[in-house]
Amino acid sequence: MLQRVALLLCLACLACLSGCNEPITTEPEDFLSSPEFVPAEQNVILTLDQYQDFKILDPAWPDFEVAWSRSAFPNSIGPRYRYFPATYGPDTLLATVVYPDRSIEHPWIINVPYPDPEVRFIPPDSTIQTVETLPLTLRARTNRPDISQYVWTRNGEAAGQDSTYVYQALEGGSDVIHCQVTFAGEVFAKQWQIEITPLAEIDLPEVTNIQVNRTYLFGEIQVSWDPIESWYVPIAEYRILVSLDGPITQENRNLAIVLETVPHEGENPNYMVTFSAEEEQLTPEALTWFTVVGVDERGSTSPPPDTLPFQIPYYWYIEGRVLNLEGEPLDQAEVDDSFSHYQVLTDHEGNYRIGPYPDSRSVILSASFSGDNGKFVVPNGFHDTLSPPLTSDGDHRFDFVLIPRFGCDPGCDVYAGDFIFYLRKMTSTWVPQDDRPNHNLYKWDSYPLKIYIPDYTSSTGIDFGEATRQAVQIWNNKLGENFLVLTSEESQAQILMEFGQDSTQLFGLVVLCEPGGGLYPLGSMIPEKIQIFLFNSITTQENAEVTALHELGHALGLCAHAACHDVGYLMYVAPSMFLENWPENAVHIDELNAVRTIRSLPQGVDLSNYISE
Repeated sequence: MLQRVALLLCLACLACLSGCNEPITTEPEDFLSSPEFVPAEQNVILTLDQYQDFKILDPAWPDFEVAWSRSAFPNSIGPRYRYFPATYGPDTLLATVVYPDRSIEHPWIINVPYPDPEVRFIPPDSTIQTVETLPLTLRARTNRPDISQYVWTRNGEAAGQDSTYVYQALEGGSDVIHCQVTFAGEVFAKQWQIEITPLAEIDLPEVTNIQVNRTYLFGEIQVSWDPIESWYVPIAEYRILVSLDGPITQENRNLAIVLETVPHEGENPNYMVTFSAEEEQLTPEALTWFTVVGVDERGSTSPPPDTLPFQIPYYWYIEGRVLNLEGEPLDQAEVDDSFSHYQVLTDHEGNYRIGPYPDSRSVILSASFSGDNGKFVVPNGFHDTLSPPLTSDGDHRFDFVLIPRFGCDPGCDVYAGDFIFYLRKMTSTWVPQDDRPNHNLYKWDSYPLKIYIPDYTSSTGIDFGEATRQAVQIWNNKLGENFLVLTSEESQAQILMEFGQDSTQLFGLVVLCEPGGGLYPLGSMIPEKIQIFLFNSITTQENAEVTALHELGHALGLCAHAACHDVGYLMYVAPSMFLENWPENAVHIDELNAVRTIRSLPQGVDLSNYISE
């Protein structure tokens, strides 16, 4: 780029020098090259909207430079120049061709002749329809830069002397506007007849895209609309109108209630107003008609567009209690709704009431408790708990049952010390499956469970009935109350023991009798009757007792097998038959906590709502 500029300046200097002295014409005898100039004619005529390409050709000597000057000013370099006229009249274009030892100048005279004088009047129509207050611009345009004179009159009176006249229709009726232009020694004239429609004869446009919606916050209603963008008088404001008696029409709009007035904000593409139905004293559940009208600076009001009735939402509260597993109330437990930022504490009876909510809300509450309610202390507190989604058309009551942070055996790192994780794994509520499609825990409807145990002694001398009765006693003793009671009436039993069948693979098995049948999918439905089989593959009395304990664990709700074998879990798939300190440690504390928790939880509770640590 710097080289090109330097060359241009050098060529410009040559052009200047050649203008002061005779061009260099001396050339060596062997320098025979001579350029061709296109166009060949030195006088060129163009119109203002045309252009002309000028070229320098020399096939015999391609090594040359060309500098172009326009109106004596350097303009460009190169063998080609495209000329665009800038104005009417004559102009000069000079090409300076520079060879190694000489330069040649070639001028053209370019003329853009003036066209015949012409005036164009805008708009071209002689009769114009307009509206009162609407500005209207009239123009006279000439096709030459000659000095022109303009004379405008309105109904015969002087109105202006510019090429443009802005007409303002002040009132209905008609006006005559005349324009005379003196230009290039000629006179041109135009007359417009303007018919004015009074604003009183036309309606202000309707407000469009009116929408009425509820928000997710308590008591809020949102009204939105698009602005009136084109009208002859500036828009001043919008009015939100409501009626309880039916649609708002042009005839009854003066009877409607003005809910809110909103100033017009220019080019705002959309208006949105949110207000409280309660503060505006709108009747809950009542059909209410909404509309929006615009008002201009003259006080004219747009007609109300048709709108559908809107039902004012009603408001509801959620009530319930927060309890521990023993059914005791937790005083000062915290219940909150993080979406609405509501937060309440329970009273001494564990009661809470939270809200209000609009009927469109679906609410999920959480409950938490530090562990000290003034009556007893849980060292590690309780797991935070969520409610299922609660809606206005469902149950407005929900009782929380909080699970203590029991933890679980650190020797089994599969559960990471998290009791909720352990509980859900043991009840198969962690991942839904085909026969277990949700996270809900279903258990026995009533406790204690009645168990029928027939007498049976195997051919090897194993007393299956006594082993099972010992297992029942161990469970009850370890749990601290009777979860299982013996019955002599087989028809009254919820658990039926079956002894004496042969199996080469199993010691015991639990089968669901009612409802349905087949292997018992514990936790996936409410059981009514189950059957527990102890098979003849059992070879020792202790083996029979451990197997009975294990299968009764399944019956009490621990449907899965424990993940670790070396921490003393009874519910491992093959528990040790020689447990240390038998029977004191026959059931692990984690298993006892799980069985107590299952019994105390509400029927069908969604265990995914208990927050895992």
